[in-house]
Amino acid sequence: MNNLLAIILKDTFTLAQLNSRVRVLKSTLLNEFFGGSQTQLTAGEMSWLSSLPPDAKSKFNKDNVYKIFEEIEKAIKLLPTLTIYLTFEPDEPTIFKIGSFARKLYQPNILLDTKIDMGLIAGCSLVWKGRKKDYSLKSRLDEKKGEVLENFKKFLR
Repeated sequence: MNNLLAIILKDTFTLAQLNSRVRVLKSTLLNEFFGGSQTQLTAGEMSWLSSLPPDAKSKFNKDNVYKIFEEIEKAIKLLPTLTIYLTFEPDEPTIFKIGSFARKLYQPNILLDTKIDMGLIAGCSLVWKGRKKDYSLKSRLDEKKGEVLENFKKFLR
């Protein structure tokens, strides 16, 4: 089922997006196979579902749907994740740009885990494989704090 996951990952860049899209696909297929009440989908979710290739859903039937989604959920846990701290909530085009860049720089199937850190000043902070690197202006100011204070003191004299 890695093929289906690859199809989903093609235009899915964040962990939250991936979990949401897998949930939407799963609930839609379960509704088709077993009936019940379908949760109301947003326009974006409906658009994404309709963008899937026709053969993506054809692999499912009521006998294998749970097993396939178990495999997908296990595979998701193994995907590499880059945590990125920003000072703002990124919109879809921004996520696309950052995600595309991260996939070129790190790995082709990397996911972003975006978080908001209002303590940052201009820039971002990244966590990759347990190592944090701060690329924000705040970290540069903290590094040069003594020098900046000394210059202010000279200026005030």
